[in-house]
Amino acid sequence: MKLLITGGSGLIGSRIIELLHQDFEIVSGDRTSHQNREIKNIFLDITDKNRVSEVFIQENPDIVLHLAAIADLELCEKDHNLATKINVEGTRSLVIESKSHNSHFIFMSTGFVFKGDRGNYKEEDKPEPQNFYAETKYQAEEIVKNGGCKYSIIRINYPYRANYPLKNDCVRWMIPKLQNKEEITVVKDQFLKPIFIDKIAEGIRLIIKNKKQGVFHFADTSYVNWVDLARGVAEVFGLDKSLVKGITYSKYIEKTKRTKAPLDVSLNTEKTAKELGLKMLSLKQGLEEIKKQTKEKNSELKL
Repeated sequence: MKLLITGGSGLIGSRIIELLHQDFEIVSGDRTSHQNREIKNIFLDITDKNRVSEVFIQENPDIVLHLAAIADLELCEKDHNLATKINVEGTRSLVIESKSHNSHFIFMSTGFVFKGDRGNYKEEDKPEPQNFYAETKYQAEEIVKNGGCKYSIIRINYPYRANYPLKNDCVRWMIPKLQNKEEITVVKDQFLKPIFIDKIAEGIRLIIKNKKQGVFHFADTSYVNWVDLARGVAEVFGLDKSLVKGITYSKYIEKTKRTKAPLDVSLNTEKTAKELGLKMLSLKQGLEEIKKQTKEKNSELKL
């Protein structure tokens, strides 16, 4: 079964390829020069409709996993045209071709589509995007739902993993600072349920295996604020929890002038557990797995 992945060199995509390349014939379409030796790598600019069409004719994928996107809130606010071109119109081109080639379209979306005033959002809750990034992802979701192809939409927040030098995530940026005994200040009144990326890969495998369609929420079981998260990292990695300091979100925004994100877009995963049989990890379990995988990677490098 052939799986075409957009954004395969990214934080999520590269790990999914590592974990699923023996289960599927994977083709990774990207604009970067980063190559994965385990699979077929091709150039794909999703904003180029002709190139998208060429790739579908050449590869005729059974499944399309669409990960490529601008997820930077600041960039999306700064350049609406670019964000729309990639996040919305790029998705539209892929959906059109997926319908023509009878491909199952799996779209990676975000809990940021919700207002974020209460948390524990279910798949059927009404989206109310609060920034332009969220707006583009919501528009893309609607394109997927109404595009006439078989589809699955996965919503996530704050993915994390071990061993990805090209980009930090919500966990790994903290570790070297705490190891260097630097204080870190994080928001104490913004709440989240992050997601260990290995579980995303497992969930995608189950969606494909069981031919599941619809919207699914993937998230760790732990409901935390950023202080809880940082202290959890310190505890698992044997670092000093007293280095973690809290700040209110309003003061953080006032200080940094950054684009506002919702205060609580935590996701309810009951449907995912019931329909996919996907058992999520707690934050501590995810962090322990990162620690284990990091040690294994360091051991390999020493050989």
